[in-house]
Amino acid sequence: MRIIRLLPCFCVSLAFACGGDSGGGGNNTGSGSTTINSGVDDSKPLSMLSDAELQQIGTSFGNAQASEALLDSVCKFTAKFASFGASTDPNANPNAAPTPAQVEACNDAYEECKADAASTPLDTMSATDVPDSTDAFAGCNVTVGQYEACLTASLNLLTQVFGSLSCSSSAMPDLSAAAMQPAACTALASAQCTGAIGN
Repeated sequence: MRIIRLLPCFCVSLAFACGGDSGGGGNNTGSGSTTINSGVDDSKPLSMLSDAELQQIGTSFGNAQASEALLDSVCKFTAKFASFGASTDPNANPNAAPTPAQVEACNDAYEECKADAASTPLDTMSATDVPDSTDAFAGCNVTVGQYEACLTASLNLLTQVFGSLSCSSSAMPDLSAAAMQPAACTALASAQCTGAIGN
């Protein structure tokens, strides 16, 4: 399973190359949130991970992305942006209430996305991703437990933010890079671990 990194200008790039579709880890808690627990020693520094352990974390993260709540939120995001193309006025106020055509386009895109998700894994957007090489963790002494907390918070924030979107409302959440990086990821960003958070 892949993910797409969310960048400030809404440009996206395919980034996930580590996970599989089976194995340990990503668990839906039943309340719309996800917990990532790969089974790798929580106290182990990322700089000491083996390739097999990195694969284990990646598989757990990939499984967590299959959460129904997350996929539903991604479909809301996809549908919302699809509705913008239904406007016939290039100078239309983006903060104005959606037109009937935009609402219809949004609802259609949402239903199509949900139908596709039933048979094909969706790409999801996250400010954080798991690298495909332990080289990204060189010199990084953040622990596996802290890293998995960052991954968990990233996916849950994504679910919350995208889940707030509605086809019938013009309201848009803050999708800036700062807003989409959870507090749980701060330690990685400040501890020579930028390669661990998709930068």
